[in-house]
This record gives sequence, structure tokens and C-alpha cells, in this order.
Amino acid sequence: MEQSHVVAYSDTAVFLADCRHCMDSDQEGGLILGLVTEAVQGKRWSVIHLWAILEGDRICAAAMCTPPYRLLVTSATDLQLLALCRHLQMEDMSFPGVSGPLESASVFASIWVHMVPNIQLEFLRAEGVHSMRREDFRPPPPTDAGALRVCTESDFPLLKEMLAGFSTECRVEPVEDDYIRRLIENRVAVFWEDVPKGEIRALPVSTCFHTRECGESVNVCGVYTPPRYRGQRFASQCVAAKAAELFQRFSLLRLFTDMGNPTTNSIYQRLGWKRDGFFASIVFHPKESDVAA
Repeated sequence: MEQSHVVAYSDTAVFLADCRHCMDSDQEGGLILGLVTEAVQGKRWSVIHLWAILEGDRICAAAMCTPPYRLLVTSATDLQLLALCRHLQMEDMSFPGVSGPLESASVFASIWVHMVPNIQLEFLRAEGVHSMRREDFRPPPPTDAGALRVCTESDFPLLKEMLAGFSTECRVEPVEDDYIRRLIENRVAVFWEDVPKGEIRALPVSTCFHTRECGESVNVCGVYTPPRYRGQRFASQCVAAKAAELFQRFSLLRLFTDMGNPTTNSIYQRLGWKRDGFFASIVFHPKESDVAA
């Protein structure tokens, strides 16, 4: 068996061309591929670190990091992840955690905390990785009052409030103001407007947006309904309407879901999404004895 080794990349376009086959599997949910594609397009990040894991001259896995965020890894074997850990240690890299397919992220984290002194890991969350193809889409019956509309500049405060609720409940990084403004500017964020119980007029009751356009695939993100409007199928209508719109341009939609929320997972399954795997996020902390000292 050929020994695994790691190569660092400084050119995102070359990295994308060389490692695309590693980043485009169902297990990754298009996350790393989408982020690297956005980097090539100059949309995000002033600093990005990229690595390929090889056996001989064959690229088998990939990883990326955009400080100050967690390291992202693709599916990889234990030996490939060990080679990555050793390389990152030699580069004196530091990062607050790791995210990736459940098994790969877990193995990397367990190796890393044994190699780096005085840190411990915390399992932050597990997400389901889902995909839906155009032919599998099962939209719900339309409602009389509801309609999808694109968010505009005047919607910034409400969209920010909803995405803050999404970040808190899903335990993900807060969405930055500049990113929210880009969502509005690029016309990718939407509200579902409907008449909630106790009201007489339509209001923005649910939201989502799309991102990481990669050829025939795109990710649906930030699906959120404020607690006061839940239980009225607004999220289903919002995601379904957004999916119908996206399927006019894409053949594959991808989505990450909170595995601790059976309600949302059942919603997506009814619409035609299928689960492809699990995605884990793990964070690193100083050991308690070091914090106390």
C-alpha cells in the first residue's frame, strides 16, 4: 500500500480542477465544492488554505480552512486523516474545530486531540445530508393566500432577525451582516408570505436562501420559521416554492438538516429529499485544567 501524503495548494482554481472528484460526492453535500467554487469566483474570504491527500500520485481526499472557521474535510481513510494531521501540525496550523462526513470528522478530531497538547473535543452537532433530483420533487398542494417573494433591501432587519434565530437554534455560526446584504443583493434570499392564525393579512412567515451553485447542483440553506408561526406548514410551502424555482435552472438540490429536529426532517422527506449521509461538526477547547490555571 502506498503511503499517504499531503500537498498544499495556493491556487484555488488548480485545487478545484485537481480535487473536484473528491468534493462532489453525496456524503459531502456539495459543501466544500461549493465553498471552493465561490473562492475561485472571488466571492468570499481573503485567506483560504487548501490541501489534497494523495496515495502515490492519486488524489484521494481534500481539506480546506478559512480562518477563523473550522477545518473542513472530505471522506477519507484513517491513514489519510493521520497524514493530514501530521502535515497540519508541521505547518503549525490552528483551527477551532473540524467539520465533515461523520466518520471522517470524528476520526480526524480524535487524532488531532492526541497530537496537539492541552485541547479536548466537543461534539457540536450532527446534520443529515440530503439531496433531491428534479424528477423526485413532490410539491405540496398550493395555498390560497401564500406566495414566495424575493427579499429586498428594506427586508434586511427582518431577514437578519430570522437568520439569527436559525443560527441559534441550529448551533451554527452567526450569519454576518455583509453576507446577508449579499444574499439580498444577489436575490437569492426569499420570504414565504402567508396569513398566520390570528392575522388578517399576509406577513413574511418563513425564509430560506440558496447558495453554492456548482454546475447542475445548488444548496438550499437557512430554512427558518419563527416559533410564533410554526405548525402551519409555512416552511413546507417556502422550501417547496424555492425548490420549484431552482429546478428551472438546476437538476440537483442539496440540503443539510438538524438531526435533532424530526419535524423538519419529515417535511423534507415528504417533498422528495433523500438522506445521503451524516455530517458532523466538532469543536476544540482548552482542557479544563488549563483553563482553570
